[in-house]
Amino acid sequence: MDKKKKSINKYLIYTGNHRSSYGISEYIEYFKRVESRKLKFVISEKLDLKKNYQGVIVIEEFTDYKKFKELSFFLNKFKGKKILLLTEFIKNDSFNNFLNNQSKFFKFFFENYKFFYSFIYYLRIINNISKNILNLFSNKVKNKILDYDLRLTDYSYFLLRYIQYLKIYNKFDFFFISHEKIKIKNIKKSRIFILDYHFKLSKKKLKKNFIKKRAFFSGQLNSYRLYYLKNFIFKNKFFNSQNIEQIINYNKNFIVSKFLNIDSKSLDFSLYIPKLKNWRYSSPSRHIRDLRNQTIPISIENFNDIYSKMIFNVKKFYRKENYNYHLFESYYNSLKKFNRKEIIKRKKLIYFLNDI
Repeated sequence: MDKKKKSINKYLIYTGNHRSSYGISEYIEYFKRVESRKLKFVISEKLDLKKNYQGVIVIEEFTDYKKFKELSFFLNKFKGKKILLLTEFIKNDSFNNFLNNQSKFFKFFFENYKFFYSFIYYLRIINNISKNILNLFSNKVKNKILDYDLRLTDYSYFLLRYIQYLKIYNKFDFFFISHEKIKIKNIKKSRIFILDYHFKLSKKKLKKNFIKKRAFFSGQLNSYRLYYLKNFIFKNKFFNSQNIEQIINYNKNFIVSKFLNIDSKSLDFSLYIPKLKNWRYSSPSRHIRDLRNQTIPISIENFNDIYSKMIFNVKKFYRKENYNYHLFESYYNSLKKFNRKEIIKRKKLIYFLNDI
């Protein structure tokens, strides 16, 4: 009985540092899929030093200062292996700072976060109230103010996340990264593992969706993405874009940043739009969610990463009115090659978790 217990590697996946499960749900599902008879994961919002875990896995996001302090204390006492999963790109002394924005004020503010934590909480409430005052302005002015507010909020949020990450990352033994282009300074490669994006392929279902041609967009809608959608409709000749046309018509006069949640199981092509103009990489966790629903991820952009093989580039369709057999076969064969390489990564990661 004791031998059987020892042969099972049990890991805690701690989620208490996240305000919502939406942003991490795909990663939770990933670990559920790699579970086996000898490898188990316990998903919990609580930290308990009395439980006998082989290791703990934490998905980065430490902007809740109270949870940050609790986790820091736990990591100091915990005797098992400590693994941090990184999902954001480290760019220009922040996360996702592709535009190289800099602010000494925000940097000072967040480096002394523990003193300003309560103030920041009330600042969020004031910010939400102030948005109602925008109704006094014209649509054009409102658009400019909201667009600036979105970019400022985005920059400050990821800067805070990065500064909090710097305060705790050295407490971890190993790192999982969700994208090959996430680079961690001063960490040996032997301590870093890339998550795989292996999935089950159904040629019959993909081909059926390829012929139906119904395209849609879901995710955070901002002014850049709205412009992108309009450009897509203007150039498109192949897709049934009724869903996208509805989004454009609904937001014709006034754009407030909002989240559009559409179930990809009911449609065929999922349009991926970068969050910002200078965004360089694709989003594999999003693409894999679509492909598991047998929905085909599409984009106008060419991304410089291996995950772009999961995406069908719609520029190939712009002069095509009908289904093209050779285009589908080429895309499907590309997916098969990608899948074969990804299974190697999964085997390596499972071996690592079982071997610690």
